[in-house]
Amino acid sequence: MSHGDSCRPHKGGPNRGQTVVTRRQMLKAAAWAAASMNLSVAPRVEYASGLDGPDPKCVVSIIGCTGDWFGGWDGLERGSVDKFITEDLKGGRLPQVIDKGEPAILVCHWPGIYFNGEEAGFNILKEVVRRLDARYDNLLWMKQREIARYWAARELTQITNESGRVMLNAPFATPRFTV
Repeated sequence: MSHGDSCRPHKGGPNRGQTVVTRRQMLKAAAWAAASMNLSVAPRVEYASGLDGPDPKCVVSIIGCTGDWFGGWDGLERGSVDKFITEDLKGGRLPQVIDKGEPAILVCHWPGIYFNGEEAGFNILKEVVRRLDARYDNLLWMKQREIARYWAARELTQITNESGRVMLNAPFATPRFTV
């Protein structure tokens, strides 16, 4: 974490000596830990209900697989293409995630993309896309809501064999769904 993200001791009240950590710090630490330890970032489908009825529901938690390597949330630290995918197209976080069949969610903030008018983060994004296109021919670019719906369909579709026929019970329809 950067100096500005350091945890500060709680200064008063009955919890003296405890450390106060913000939600942003926890999320940043979790993303860093997942990226640095090559942990799964597969979306989590939770609280599914009504799957056999007309109004199925669930919550899908989508996890970013990178740090903000475009230029940071404040646009003060220049980002790095190689953290996403290296020039030889073999290293970096994105090949680790994509090769496991998980969605690669890139984390960024507008100040890092714009980078004080230099658009350094935007140029990093363009180079990341160029490198991904050079390595893979099967990537689909999706919005988070599309990823959530696809993952809900993937996790909650029931496949059964009825008299030699494969039956799919899919509570969530989604384009380009594959079995």
